[in-house]
Amino acid sequence: MGYRLTGTALMHNKGADILSQGLALGQIQVPADGQPIVMMPDHPTTGGYTSIGTVIRVDLPFLAQAEPGQSEIHFAPITVPSAQQLLVDIHEKLKSALKIQEESWLNL
Repeated sequence: MGYRLTGTALMHNKGADILSQGLALGQIQVPADGQPIVMMPDHPTTGGYTSIGTVIRVDLPFLAQAEPGQSEIHFAPITVPSAQQLLVDIHEKLKSALKIQEESWLNL
């Protein structure tokens, strides 16, 4: 469903509960205990905790490989166009890698 992060608890100004809202892949919710939860592929469709941001799509595989209790997670702001360009770039790299593999198999 999601990855619960641990560390210094985040404080709520007006409580953690809000009206239910739709959730997106990578969305970061903060329940009453102040420990953020990043929504992963099996996340629910709605949630009722405060949301503070969204992990961009290109970074989710890195988060998925983080070792519980060992890895440090840091967040940084990014613009939507920059996040979109990073996703385009990674797709192009993957296409290129697949093409190289395909060509090597065809030349056996």
